[in-house]
Amino acid sequence: MFLTEFGACDNSPTCIEQLNWAMEYADQFFQSWALWNDGFYGDLKQQNLLARPYARAIAGMPNQMHYDLNTRTFLFTYSIDTSITQPTEIYVPPLVYPDASYNITVNENIQWKVDTTNPNVILLESVKQLLDSRRMNAVGIISIKPTH
Repeated sequence: MFLTEFGACDNSPTCIEQLNWAMEYADQFFQSWALWNDGFYGDLKQQNLLARPYARAIAGMPNQMHYDLNTRTFLFTYSIDTSITQPTEIYVPPLVYPDASYNITVNENIQWKVDTTNPNVILLESVKQLLDSRRMNAVGIISIKPTH
C-alpha cells in the first residue's frame, strides 16, 4: 500500500496536528507515503515536520516503529530472521539529526554501524552467535535520540 494525496495545508496548528497524526499512523502500520503540497520544497517548517527516521529494509518482521516529533526520539523493534544475510537499514534524516547529532542504543541481539556509502543510514546486524546459542525467536530494538 502507498498513502498519497495528503499534506496540502498551511502551517496552522491544525495543519501541524493533522500532519503529525498522519505520520504517526503511517509509522504504526509501516505505511509508505508521498506528500502532496506544491509549496513543500521551500517550506523548512513542513520539511521538519515530515522528516523522520524510518526502517527502509528489515532483516525480519517489523513489530513497532515510532517517532516522537517533540523529543525527536525514534524507536524500532523487529523480529530477527537470521537467514537474511543483509542488514536492517534505518534512514536517519539530516534535518532531524544534523551532523549526526544522535545517540543510538540497541539491545544485546543486534549491533550497529554507519553505512560507509551513506552516512544517513544505520546498519543493524544480528549478533548471530548469541542468537544461535538461544535457538529461539529474538527481537532487535534500536532507539535513536538527539544528543542535545
